[in-house]
Amino acid sequence: MRPDGFREAPVAIVGGSGFIGSNLADSLLSDGVPVLVIDNLSRPGVDQNLAWLAQKHGNQLAVETADVRDEDVLAPLLAHARAIFHLAAQTAVTT
Repeated sequence: MRPDGFREAPVAIVGGSGFIGSNLADSLLSDGVPVLVIDNLSRPGVDQNLAWLAQKHGNQLAVETADVRDEDVLAPLLAHARAIFHLAAQTAVTT
């Protein structure tokens, strides 16, 4: 699935709304690479990272709220990505 308005396949960042993912997205977007962020937004405050990316990069960013464990949702989203970064993880491994 190529998000509407993308002329080329995006780079997908699973877990892309966290600190590392959003900064990776910013770097790619700044280089003119379209980005698809996939995140379940379970960590408080990560929506602010997405708002920052959207404000800064507009229609070069697509966001899909989904859980990394949901293969039925992820498979079609990732099928046409030019690259995939998997950054979805439990932030505090002690929990």
